[in-house]
Amino acid sequence: MLLDRAAFLQHREELVKLYLQSFTTGELAQYIPAETAIETLEELSLKGGGVIALRNEKIVGAIYGLPLAYDKEFPAEQCPEIPVDNTTYIAELMVHSELRGQGLASELMHTFLENEKMKGNSDAVIRVWDKNTGALNLYKKQGFSEIAEIAQEKIQQDGMTVFQMNKIYLHQRLK
Repeated sequence: MLLDRAAFLQHREELVKLYLQSFTTGELAQYIPAETAIETLEELSLKGGGVIALRNEKIVGAIYGLPLAYDKEFPAEQCPEIPVDNTTYIAELMVHSELRGQGLASELMHTFLENEKMKGNSDAVIRVWDKNTGALNLYKKQGFSEIAEIAQEKIQQDGMTVFQMNKIYLHQRLK
């Protein structure tokens, strides 16, 4: 199911729960207040779109993308071969923890990238925490290759301790 503004408004509560479950639990968790999750998803729904995966009428996965120009941290000067105006930035890929490893993320990415090609985008970029080896391996299997790295300051689950998160940008030319 396409994730446009109307779908976001209809499924807002479920999407926020999925976002928080995806990024604030498990061994790779960080602290993200619910208000920040709401703001992030609200912004994505206004500036971009994506795809929702449903099982038994419940959202179990989602992918959100928007034009790469909206990613203020993208090191464009290090990647002059990436056409920023024709590149989609996959901002969020979320799969319910109970369904990880079953191909759902691959399905979401495939559907999303096919839609982006039909819109006229020539490239896709995604960013991942270097410690998230499962996601990193998935993206490489999907045809993405590493192009750049950045460091971000994040907050650990305790809500106070700051740590550095090294992020890897990966790129794929859409065929």
